[in-house]
Amino acid sequence: MECFGEKYLTLVLEINKHFEGYVDSYFGPPSIKEKVENSKKKPICNLKDDLNELVNLIPEDGKRGKYLEKNLQSIDFTLRMLDGEIFDFYDEIEGIFDISPRIMGENEIFQITEPLKELLPPVKDDKNDTDLYSNYMNWVEKFRLSEAELIKTFNLTLEEVRKRSQEIFELVEGENVEINYVSNQPWKAYNYFLGNARSKIDVNVDYSYYAFEIPRILAHETYPGHHLLLQLREQILYKEKGYLDAAVCTLQSPLNVIAEGSANLAAEIIFSDDELYQWMGEFLLPELNMPLSKPDELETFYQALKTVDKLQIPGLSFSIVTNTAIKYYSGELDKKEAVDYLQEYGLVSRDTASSTVEMMMMPLFRSYMTIYSEGYLLVKDYVTRDNCEERFKKLLTKNILPSWL
Repeated sequence: MECFGEKYLTLVLEINKHFEGYVDSYFGPPSIKEKVENSKKKPICNLKDDLNELVNLIPEDGKRGKYLEKNLQSIDFTLRMLDGEIFDFYDEIEGIFDISPRIMGENEIFQITEPLKELLPPVKDDKNDTDLYSNYMNWVEKFRLSEAELIKTFNLTLEEVRKRSQEIFELVEGENVEINYVSNQPWKAYNYFLGNARSKIDVNVDYSYYAFEIPRILAHETYPGHHLLLQLREQILYKEKGYLDAAVCTLQSPLNVIAEGSANLAAEIIFSDDELYQWMGEFLLPELNMPLSKPDELETFYQALKTVDKLQIPGLSFSIVTNTAIKYYSGELDKKEAVDYLQEYGLVSRDTASSTVEMMMMPLFRSYMTIYSEGYLLVKDYVTRDNCEERFKKLLTKNILPSWL
């Protein structure tokens, strides 16, 4: 296993020299990383030879062996793409991530968005028609956070999601999360796992943030989302079981379907039923001097958020991103039309839609953008079959392929 693990870590670190950002986090032996960093970049053809050698070194049969085999197939797809091969978009997604994403139909989108028209105060556009996008953006404006309010909201929410997660899952001793505020990035928030159960969360202040979205963002990035998954994988799979291959996470891998799916479901794991809306309405918003004092305001807030949750994280918004990517790469939409589609159907700002499409056009992220919705659907279906919390923990601590869910 040690021979396989060392060669596996070496290979993915070498690929990162050709495809910067391919290695999302590394917490394995420093000596292996230093050796790769201090060596000359190896040609792709040599990396293909290294991959073929790894295929013959898979140390176990059964599920463990099949999991490693699928990951090596994913690496093969990445190397072939780096070598200039062009794949059908669906083939690329399935080859790298072990999924075939579903596209959301127009009728399903309509069924999700239509209830909002009755809940949100109307705004008339130039044609004197009610415009759902305008209604929605007008409604969320009252929850927009200043930078000072954003920092306060993140601090209050981080404390809450950690406390709730700790009641369900055993955290690694000494684990820690640090939040930094940055700019000039295509994403809103990003988890950088530093090893030794520590994460750095970068929050991009170039975006607008609204109070009601922060709990889902933080649960996604920290507890019980990415930070919990990575600290448990490091502790259990790498340190306790000695799986060297588990000491690295690459962006293009089947693991990230599980990682993004579980992170998208994270808030639902620690806030049951209406608890999230109640916590925000009764605690978070008053702390931000945004109280909903009238009973009908609070009820509208609850009902609107229940619907908006389907639109934002994790329902429609990520499904619309998948729709947009597939429509763009199939030639159905050009770049401007993709931005228009994402803005209108995903109910996101023009800037957010533009940034998302730009990210969608980056080689490292183009097929990655489709795994948020499919990962969520797979993970939610899996954990809600029986004993939700135990199944969720199993996803975080075992090597499981998306096609097995």
